Amino acid sequence: MLFFVELRHAPERCPGVAPDIRDRMLRMAQTRDQVLESHGCRWVGGWISPTPHLTFITLDAPGAHVVDSAMRDLGLATWNSTTIHPVVDFDEAITALVNQPQN
Repeated sequence: MLFFVELRHAPERCPGVAPDIRDRMLRMAQTRDQVLESHGCRWVGGWISPTPHLTFITLDAPGAHVVDSAMRDLGLATWNSTTIHPVVDFDEAITALVNQPQN
C-alpha cells in the first residue's frame, strides 16, 4: 500500500540553517533504506519544497502505523510535524474507473 508523507518544519528548524538538524538529516540519509526495511517499508520517492519548509515522501508499506514508526525511527518526526496519507496510484485509479460497472 502506498503512503504519502507530508513533513513540515519551522524555518528555524530547517536542515539548511540549523546545524544539529543538518547533522541528523545526513545521518538519516545513510541509514534510511535499512531503517525502512526493518519496518517492512520501501522508499518510492521524496521531494523537498524549500521555501515553505515541506518535505514529501512516498513509501510502500503495510500500514500507516508502520509508516508512523518508521518516521520516528528515522528521526524525521523529531523536528517535523508529520501527516500520513494513504494513496493509490493515479493510473490504477483510472483503470478501476474504466472497469467499474455502469448503472
